[in-house]
Amino acid sequence: MNKKITREFKVNKFITLKLVGVETQLYVNDEEFGQCASLLLYVPAEDLFTKSIKEIDSVDEAAGIYGLNDDDEFDKFDLLDFEKNEPYYHDIPPETEFWGHCSNIQAWVEHDYDTRLLHTNLAFPLLKKLADVGDSYAKRVFKEEIVLRLESNYPLVITYLVKEGYTDYLNDDELNAFFDIPSPKFIKNLQKALKKKKGHGIWDLLKKKPNYAKKAICKILENESCDYDTFEFIMERIFYYFPEVERNNLLENPSEKFVENAVHAYKNGNDDWDPMSDDLEQKYSTIYYDAIEILKKIQKIMPERLKKYNLHL
Repeated sequence: MNKKITREFKVNKFITLKLVGVETQLYVNDEEFGQCASLLLYVPAEDLFTKSIKEIDSVDEAAGIYGLNDDDEFDKFDLLDFEKNEPYYHDIPPETEFWGHCSNIQAWVEHDYDTRLLHTNLAFPLLKKLADVGDSYAKRVFKEEIVLRLESNYPLVITYLVKEGYTDYLNDDELNAFFDIPSPKFIKNLQKALKKKKGHGIWDLLKKKPNYAKKAICKILENESCDYDTFEFIMERIFYYFPEVERNNLLENPSEKFVENAVHAYKNGNDDWDPMSDDLEQKYSTIYYDAIEILKKIQKIMPERLKKYNLHL
């Protein structure tokens, strides 16, 4: 038995919302696209005027902070009562919720399909569908939005874009542009991703795009924010899996931070010295020998870079 359509709102020539029974349904080009999810986001009153809420950049980040997202996925979408940690329900009349959805979708359209204004698991499928049915503006901004949301560095969004195949729409030039000039926030999150591996969106992206992973890791090593712990982690577990030509490219003109970290590794290499070991290689940490090799290559190419450190290699 067909449910009665009691309300209908046309956002533009492609998008229509209909109240079917008690559910709000979304239509694209007169074809049913799906049911709109719950509107509500519970924000504690004490957070309304804090700096942190003003810095939230997207619906996804707000949902992550206030309980709508699972740790690793977007498809568990429960509202929570934060005092009892139980589902938090509000009795909203279907018609009121319908007009709320209409307002949200209309705002999204008026703001040029800005995917930050809708939850990612609605924004990108909807934008892709609009591009497929002939919306010229959706076609133009589709890949731009993918890159912009990658640059936002919100891990769950990146995980979603990778797992659902949206990063496959980007060509080599677009990916090169993204990795060639990474933002400080991207570098910071990439450092976290390398150590955490599972459950971090950037790691998912790097696994899928290994050639760009190498480029990104080199960017970390050269970056001023690369602390010694990160440098040590990369050198011990990742860097020497790179082809020799790529390692040498980094050493041809290393950043001052890279040289500083290599010198630190050399000077502190015997912190792990084991005098009881019969194996000379085991008396020092692995990175100590890596540092010597790196510094010798730098000294051969540009000896002036090491003068101030007074090293005896």
